[in-house]
Amino acid sequence: LECRKDIDKGLLLENSNFTSKDGYGIKLKGNIYGNIKENKYDLYIKNTNVIAYKKALSLMNNQQVDIKLENSYFESSTDEPVRLKLKDHQSLKVSGSCFKYLGNARTVQYSFYLQMNGSNDVHINNNCFYGPRVNKLAKSSVAGYDWNGNYWQGLNSNKYDYNNVVDNSPLSRCQNSCGNNNSSNVNYYFNAVTSGGKDAVSDWDNNLTTQIVNKPFNIYILSKNKDTNTPQEANITKVVLDYYNGGDDTKCSGDIYKKQIICDDSSNNSCPDTNISGEVEIKNVKVNSAVKCIEVYIEGKMKYLPNATLQEANSSDDFAIRPQIFAITNIPSKIKAGSEFNLTIQALDYD
Repeated sequence: LECRKDIDKGLLLENSNFTSKDGYGIKLKGNIYGNIKENKYDLYIKNTNVIAYKKALSLMNNQQVDIKLENSYFESSTDEPVRLKLKDHQSLKVSGSCFKYLGNARTVQYSFYLQMNGSNDVHINNNCFYGPRVNKLAKSSVAGYDWNGNYWQGLNSNKYDYNNVVDNSPLSRCQNSCGNNNSSNVNYYFNAVTSGGKDAVSDWDNNLTTQIVNKPFNIYILSKNKDTNTPQEANITKVVLDYYNGGDDTKCSGDIYKKQIICDDSSNNSCPDTNISGEVEIKNVKVNSAVKCIEVYIEGKMKYLPNATLQEANSSDDFAIRPQIFAITNIPSKIKAGSEFNLTIQALDYD
């Protein structure tokens, strides 16, 4: 959604979803006038999710606009989720929302950037701010606004104090669901590979390689945003190895005759979540018998959002489990040409 013209009857965005794979989510460059019916705000965003490659919400040089953001979710893969560059003496209320920057920790991007001087009616409370660096979660052009009672990812003290943003009563955990619609907003891809360590997009086409019976191996679980093709943190809830009685180098076939649960959040063996690069390594996986073909089944959902919809996927590759070596024994000491003789072949497992 992009508008370069003035809006003279106010703007209400409610119960909506906006996704941009390569640009902005909501970009407003004109002025906004006219209070929306039944509230005092010129711009009111409520129960709305905005996921973008660039800025999720960008307001530039708007005059005489009172803003309220409520129970909404703003996410950017490469840029600031929210940047508000506003004129002085405006009203801003932000509550029950999430602001999440997925980009690289080496770049200086804030999850929430506020440039507004001179207002005495700014209240940003009960929100959740996420990003790779705790000192880059929010920035204000001036100090003194009300930022109390928010959750700050990675904060290990009883006060948040960076970039003119001071929260004297930070929350220890995120207490809101960040809007009512985000359960269906983010479409995930999950995958499993043997080698990883970069990010979900870079490692996506890596293989699952053949492993040895009883020998521990590691698996990387990957998660990315299906719509934007960017790494995405995810709450991984279940990982299972499905044993098939048939298959080839590209796809298992036949019937699943056994399921080996690697982790399951409904049990005492909970799954680790993927990080901001969309990856997590599960170590010391072991299979105690030879298997012709195995696929990895993965369940997960959007992180930080308690009401998110559970999603599932199978690994794009499969792999086999073989014995460590094949040993030939009982070889006769003398063999006559043309005569039959017997050999014993043993499949020996690891250890």
